[in-house]
Amino acid sequence: MTIRVDLADIRLRGLRPGAMLRIEEARLTGADLQVGADGRLSAPAVHVSVVVTESAANDALRSIALDGLRGLEVTIGPAGLCISGRYAIAGPITVPFRLQGRLRVRDGARLELEATRLEVVGAAWPGFTTGFVQDRINGRINSLMATGALPFAARLLDVAHETGRLTLRAECDIDLRTRPLPPPTEPAPGPGRVEGRVL
Repeated sequence: MTIRVDLADIRLRGLRPGAMLRIEEARLTGADLQVGADGRLSAPAVHVSVVVTESAANDALRSIALDGLRGLEVTIGPAGLCISGRYAIAGPITVPFRLQGRLRVRDGARLELEATRLEVVGAAWPGFTTGFVQDRINGRINSLMATGALPFAARLLDVAHETGRLTLRAECDIDLRTRPLPPPTEPAPGPGRVEGRVL
């Protein structure tokens, strides 16, 4: 038997997909969903919107060091992102910095931070540039939001910056084969149990 669904609108909250950062809310909408007798789920052109909060982003950045970048913290607003932290020069000596920019979708497959300004407190340090910080943070973003790790094809469309959160929109073609449930089994008779029937 094949089950068909004309229209689906699903909301999920508090997702933790593997090593990716926590997703506050995800909404999936699509038409012409089918589940076959073999357990195959087919859902072409499913529209997905994903909300990531500022606190979830900071949880993902906390306690990591990216080539000397420490204590990273992000603030999200309509104008974009502001990432602050410290750069370790030598041992315990660090330089505070702030980086401003916006997230952009690249090639429909990944997110990239497009930095617009780097502010360094104190004297500038050779090699510590906007590109240096941007590249390290982009590497971390791609490890947290890698679409290639998903079990279906996904194409990123755009990302919206709002106060305290990001909303990412994508389109997916889902074609999965689920494992059918085993048939129910009768429990074995326990000690002292009498089985029979009335004639």
